Amino acid sequence: MGKWTLAPEGIADTLRKAKSDYVITPYRMNPRYKKKAVIEILLGLLLFVAALFLAIKDLVPVWLRLILFLVGIVIYIRGCLALAQAKGYSSAIVLTVVLGVLFPAVVLIALPDKNRQYRRY
Repeated sequence: MGKWTLAPEGIADTLRKAKSDYVITPYRMNPRYKKKAVIEILLGLLLFVAALFLAIKDLVPVWLRLILFLVGIVIYIRGCLALAQAKGYSSAIVLTVVLGVLFPAVVLIALPDKNRQYRRY
């Protein structure tokens, strides 16, 4: 008697070949958005902390502190939007900013990347 196989040899060879053709590509953030995200998040937080420091020390007028605070928050939110894009998530996740200022950045850093490896063409 012959050799017992689960499938005819032609199909088994095809399956074996198809199995070796799979290429696993790691998930990786888009570097363009990642760089923008890091810069804007850090700059926004720096402006936010500077506005808080100036408010505590009462060194500048209230309107200037308010402008500095708002500009810092806007830049920080733009950085969180860029981080969401870099990781492949919807920008709606940034709406969690109402739960706390640092909440969107912490959530986005903790979530895994959804983008396949970024390629340059």
